[in-house]
Amino acid sequence: MNTPRNIEIVKASGERDVFSESKLRESLKRSGAGDKAIDRVVAAISDELYEGMPTRKIYRKAYQLLRKESRLSATRYNLKQAVMDLGPSGYPFETLIGRLLEKMGYKVKVALMMQGKCVGHEVDVLAEKNNERFIIECKFHNRPGVKSDVRVGLYFNSRFLDLKAAYNDGGDHSFHQGWIVTNTKFTSDAIRYAECTGMHLMGWDHPRGSSLVERIENVRLYPLTLLHSLTQKEKKQLIDNNLILAEEIIVNTQLLVTIGLKESKIRKVIKECRELHEGMGG
Repeated sequence: MNTPRNIEIVKASGERDVFSESKLRESLKRSGAGDKAIDRVVAAISDELYEGMPTRKIYRKAYQLLRKESRLSATRYNLKQAVMDLGPSGYPFETLIGRLLEKMGYKVKVALMMQGKCVGHEVDVLAEKNNERFIIECKFHNRPGVKSDVRVGLYFNSRFLDLKAAYNDGGDHSFHQGWIVTNTKFTSDAIRYAECTGMHLMGWDHPRGSSLVERIENVRLYPLTLLHSLTQKEKKQLIDNNLILAEEIIVNTQLLVTIGLKESKIRKVIKECRELHEGMGG
């Protein structure tokens, strides 16, 4: 295998960057693919790489190759797109983040109105753990290349401070910290501003070690939009009924009947949900 040297690729945002084999390997490893399968995919991508190649083409090619190696791994590799497919509304993403925080041991409320010292505010997620309360702003994007910039942090911080001022009694109702969670990336200015003001940021791959994708993988919190056995229309029907996760389908099979699925297809959907959640199959 010839390792590409200093070949620039074009990101969805239009930015150019040097192709990183290690990043490709890391994303393939997160999908659960074995070392030999990863080697074959990376070798094939390296052979076809060219100057200015869009990252979407690299991703699409890697996904196609991975499906030949392991259908389950390919499904997991498609996780970022599956989260984007929860849209166009941002509410399913807020629900996903709420479910994630519950898995992390937080008590959670999603989509509520709270009165600040000056004005009322829509709060995406309110989370509590160890007698500390957190206000979480969810920034959902349904296309790649869109980043949350410093203006998002400035706007959210002003809202957080207004709410904190209203509940700043030092007791159980005080707010400890504000979070911004996005399914894409943050600009460098947004990250610096958050560090300066004490906000916590969680992006798709930020911060390293506890990013959104890593946290989702750690608890296997897979959105139902990952499933190949459901059509786009069927996925939308389930989301409209407040089902977000593949694992939730397993205990809500009656809803599959309600949206008109036949018994044979229901069995296929349940099988895929279990394989995805349990990490079985190939």
